[in-house]
Amino acid sequence: MNRNTKITLFAVIGLLILGMAFFPKIRSIFSTEKPQTENRGRSPRGGSGAGREQLSVTAMIIQPQVLRSDLYCPGRIVAGRGG
Repeated sequence: MNRNTKITLFAVIGLLILGMAFFPKIRSIFSTEKPQTENRGRSPRGGSGAGREQLSVTAMIIQPQVLRSDLYCPGRIVAGRGG
């Protein structure tokens, strides 16, 4: 790779990383939705929710399974010769 290609590649990677870091902030600036005010100062557990926001979480329940790492090879496996 020549020098210009390396500089361009690093610049693109840097911009992608910065874009991923600041995307939520930029999206909220340009969003037309109003902030949610459903909680009205109360936390989900009761009491005052001063400085707290409700957080919605998306989760997926997975089932445990046995992990198998078997290697099947037709023929013979011969140790490397030389070196």
